[in-house]
Amino acid sequence: MKLIENILYFLKKIFGLKNNRAEDVWETSTRNLDPIQETIKKYQATNNLNKIEQISISTDLVDRKAKEEIAINSDPVHEKIEEYQSTDNFNKIEQISISTDLVDRKAKEEIAINSDPVHEKIEKYQSTDNFNKIEQISISTDLVDRKIIEIKKIIRERDIKYLTHFTRLENLSNIMSHGILGKEHLDEYNLNYITNDEIRLDNISNSICTSISHPNYKMFYKYRKLIKKSSWVVIKLDPKILYELDCIFCFSNAASKKITNLDLNYLKSIEALEKMFNSDNVNREHLNIPLNYTTDPQAEVIFFNIIPSKYILEINFTEECNELIYELMSNREYTFKLSDELFKPRKDYKFWMKSN
Repeated sequence: MKLIENILYFLKKIFGLKNNRAEDVWETSTRNLDPIQETIKKYQATNNLNKIEQISISTDLVDRKAKEEIAINSDPVHEKIEEYQSTDNFNKIEQISISTDLVDRKAKEEIAINSDPVHEKIEKYQSTDNFNKIEQISISTDLVDRKIIEIKKIIRERDIKYLTHFTRLENLSNIMSHGILGKEHLDEYNLNYITNDEIRLDNISNSICTSISHPNYKMFYKYRKLIKKSSWVVIKLDPKILYELDCIFCFSNAASKKITNLDLNYLKSIEALEKMFNSDNVNREHLNIPLNYTTDPQAEVIFFNIIPSKYILEINFTEECNELIYELMSNREYTFKLSDELFKPRKDYKFWMKSN
């Protein structure tokens, strides 16, 4: 009993109990130890308890409301839809959906029209001038490509290594700087030059005369004899100019009626180029000339525009040239060669003397 009184004494001290009977304290202590929640309820502040109860009640209400919301949303789903369907937004969404369906249907119809009879679509656009122009350009491009291929084939099969152009030494400086120019361009650029033909018999004043593999020695010899003490050079040109620049192919002298009576389009054709190496009246075997020589020594390739200096392969000169040639040779961009081979007539010159 003494022990119990001592315990009660300490409990009073701990919990601040005053004037309580021992039985009450014992009862309280045993109850505290048995169901712990009873002790919490007894000793926790009343305000805190009320707050906890309020939170608990609120939580229960929230849970119940959430469950009801889920039940409403998940059970009859269309009920929830009807709730929001009354708004303008839903009507807008419905309109967008209808519009999308119409667009999709229209797109499918368009695809069906376009893909089924393809020629219907082609006919729709074929009527325009642009289509016709594109078609013409395409045909022209094909023809040009075919012509280039054929010219390259002739160059390869006939082993054409260069074309030639003879001119006065005094013109060489301008040629090295500006390329080979026709008379009109020379006047336009106000360049000093010496011309060979004061009156062009072929009626092409701005043309540039060249020969394949060997100069037109008849013409070349005539000019050298006419102008005493003159210095001349023969320029070798890259055969690419046959298909990269605008030109005509003359199987004889360009000023002769045999050429001037022909259509310009024909003179630009592959047939005209081939005719430079073939002749109905002359057997090439009797001439004993290389494949890359034209049959007629006066055959010419006439160019209608500038021949840029990048096409110059070599500049040939003879000992008759004056000291100017050595000044020009200081230009390392060009190859110079001392040779009279291209200043001589061809080996078949006797045949052509008889025929003339």
